[in-house]
Amino acid sequence: MLPQRMAPRLNRQRYASQIGTGGMALSELVMCGVIGVGAFARVALVRHRPSSEVFALKKMDRQHLVVENMQKQIMNERFVLGDFDHPCIAKLFATFKSKHSLFMVLEPCLGGELYSHMRKVRRLEEPAARFYAACVVSAFEYMHSRNVLYRDLKPENVVIASNGYVKVVDFGFAKRVYTRTFTVCGTPEYLAPELIMMKGHGKGVDWWALGVLIYEIVVGAVPFTFVDNRPQYGMAPTELYKNILNPRYRLYLPRSLSSALCDLIKRLLAWDPLTRLGCLTDGASDVKCHTWFSDIDWEQLKEMETTPPHVPDLRSATDMSHFDDPTVDPGFLIEPEYDYSAAAWDIDF
Repeated sequence: MLPQRMAPRLNRQRYASQIGTGGMALSELVMCGVIGVGAFARVALVRHRPSSEVFALKKMDRQHLVVENMQKQIMNERFVLGDFDHPCIAKLFATFKSKHSLFMVLEPCLGGELYSHMRKVRRLEEPAARFYAACVVSAFEYMHSRNVLYRDLKPENVVIASNGYVKVVDFGFAKRVYTRTFTVCGTPEYLAPELIMMKGHGKGVDWWALGVLIYEIVVGAVPFTFVDNRPQYGMAPTELYKNILNPRYRLYLPRSLSSALCDLIKRLLAWDPLTRLGCLTDGASDVKCHTWFSDIDWEQLKEMETTPPHVPDLRSATDMSHFDDPTVDPGFLIEPEYDYSAAAWDIDF
């Protein structure tokens, strides 16, 4: 079993008119169930009563965000998603602000987290891993073309849509960067060496994280945690960082992996970002042209015409069976002092 693991500057007036409340009122949403609980937010599946459409509603407690000094991070997430429209990135449809809470109305992904899927199957065969990795590559290419770093890739943040495609979610650590940034953030197992050393980082941290993700889904454990070819799930962060920062660390690559996949992983996990695949002159194109991805038709993938390896079995548009312990919270949508202004998030936090 996999172990449990521990913003951009945009034209706000322009994006307020694009997103706003989308002609939707919070009072028109009907609770189906809470499908996710995190440190700073809860996510519920809701139905829009007038249209019968189903959405994911992310709710954040404003006071908690202020106490944790998360205002800028949340605003970054809101404006990054407002700038994005890509089939492998969960779409933001509307935003609301009340006296106590902030809300994001998002595209629902009823197949659950890739992490939950991995707990059932333990590891994926290469064709399935290739498809999911290609979706992430396509999303990264799109983000990076807009100078946005994602910085939080992990199986928990890759969710399976009802059509079997995966979408990247949770842009709390996303940031628009034109050169380098020095903020340390992310999940320990997925941190690139330059990020840990706080020497400044760029798009290379996302390509490093892609290498970790591919490794995890084909091997069943993250790299840099192996001792005598066995993963140590309880490894202390200090020991983990020591391995990541060791340019001579010998990566364990099982014999069952193809030579093309081993080469891709090694090149994505290149210690020096100047030699890392994805960081060279052609950027994401170098990753897409790697031999391991030779079976991927990238235009077909972007048009969602590629057959996914797994399509979740769903009984209805509100089926929550692919989420762990969904619950009903009658108070989730009860909020005083609604602000329906399209610019609600643009005036102030």
